[in-house]
Amino acid sequence: MHAKRASCASRLACVSDFCSCTCLQWITEDRGGCPVGLEALNAIKIVHFGMYSNEDRHSPTFPLLGHKEFGCTHPLRDVVSSPFDRKEDTWLDNTRKHSLDDLIRMKQRYLFFAGSVLPDHLPYSGGSRQALFRAVQEWNDPEFKMIEGGAGGEYEDLLRTSKFCFTPLGFGFGMRLVHAMLAGCVPIIVQEYTIQQFEDVLPFETFSIRLTNEDMPHLRDILKSISNEQYRTLPENVLRHQTAFCWNREKGCRAFDYTIASLRRKHMNHKAMYYGDYHTDQ
Repeated sequence: MHAKRASCASRLACVSDFCSCTCLQWITEDRGGCPVGLEALNAIKIVHFGMYSNEDRHSPTFPLLGHKEFGCTHPLRDVVSSPFDRKEDTWLDNTRKHSLDDLIRMKQRYLFFAGSVLPDHLPYSGGSRQALFRAVQEWNDPEFKMIEGGAGGEYEDLLRTSKFCFTPLGFGFGMRLVHAMLAGCVPIIVQEYTIQQFEDVLPFETFSIRLTNEDMPHLRDILKSISNEQYRTLPENVLRHQTAFCWNREKGCRAFDYTIASLRRKHMNHKAMYYGDYHTDQ
């Protein structure tokens, strides 16, 4: 095996070579299974990027990648796991200093996002960042804070003191969902045709809001229509499920456990014959 690895031209070539003798591969590439070759077509993949689309059902702003029938991620076969962030221990500790009531009282604005936008390059984030950028400029509302670029040392505090945090894609998978969960901020997920991390084993509807690019002009009205009573259940469940998005078991993190839980479900899907093998000519 070591000789084989040494002869591989790239990490993806190594993965594909390894998958000729196994049925499981873990891919940390930005776009997950999108660039994996046909040699590994039928392997169960653990990825961070869950793009699921085909030639007939696909985002007009994001390139069609991967297999023509399911794109980069097969929803019945592949596992979308949480990426690791070095800040997870510190952010988790800082959030745990506060009770739920304290966290809610800390909220100073409805929405926060900081990051690149690239207005003229819609494939970046599938057009989601650009759609929010246009809406925020039109609203000119201080309760909806968007920083084009980084927020520096204030980033964690701005997340924690916001009711909702925008969690789009980048060029591939993004870290925004992890950041929002660890900071105690309710994620607004706008990632069209993209399966989220552990979506098959976590109740996302209890701790996040899922929207589309078309919803962006109405986002302010949507968020302001949520009552205080309705809102309280969202950060409550963020705190309940945030350890699914971090890896340090000494901190009580459970990303590994949820990866195994999702793998078990995908193994059962395989045994139930919910899907068949795909051939290299498809």
